[in-house]
Amino acid sequence: MPVAAKKRGIASLTSQQTRVYNIIRDYLRDHNGQSPTLREIATYMGFQSVNGVMCHMRALVKKGVVVRTKNQARGIQITVEEPIRVVRFGDIIKLDCGDRVYDLDEVGAAQLGEVLIRTAGRPRV
Repeated sequence: MPVAAKKRGIASLTSQQTRVYNIIRDYLRDHNGQSPTLREIATYMGFQSVNGVMCHMRALVKKGVVVRTKNQARGIQITVEEPIRVVRFGDIIKLDCGDRVYDLDEVGAAQLGEVLIRTAGRPRV
């Protein structure tokens, strides 16, 4: 009997794990790539100790969304980024980039596409 594949990545996170992930992501962005300590995460979460954070961190590592450097207080790094979600509302195209949402009309979306192609190249099919 085949064993079910374990869920990995952002989509597999519980709501509390997502909160911890978002705290880490936002802290990294706001502090020029420096990660928070476990104590700082506990404070953001409203925990009195770091034990609760440790449980969530183990799960995040196991699910492959963060890595930790042993014996380093600020040794947390994100290994996967959230995908960009695109939704169309009539003439408006909404790009949800996780921490920011952009509303573009068709001309703006076309211009963005041209910039992305110039920067990253055409997608390989």
